[in-house]
Amino acid sequence: MRVFWQRSSIRPAATRVLRCSPTTAVLTIEYKLNLLAPAVGERIVAEGFVVKPGRTLCITRGEVHAEAEGKRSLVAIMQQTLMVMKGKPDR
Repeated sequence: MRVFWQRSSIRPAATRVLRCSPTTAVLTIEYKLNLLAPAVGERIVAEGFVVKPGRTLCITRGEVHAEAEGKRSLVAIMQQTLMVMKGKPDR
């Protein structure tokens, strides 16, 4: 199974999750990804969480699980820091 991820889809999603206005840009300050195990299974599930939605900096994290025979195994974790720039529309 191949999963394709598009970076261009992250910014609009981040803006919605952080409840930013359309005139707010989101800039990635730091992004860390740990690949823990091969993603083997019938289904791959990714979940994202906002850890701290600050005025200027926002911390988020994500987890990717592979499901096989009703059991989940953690295959990747991610953490990122975003800068929220109000009054600067995304290009």
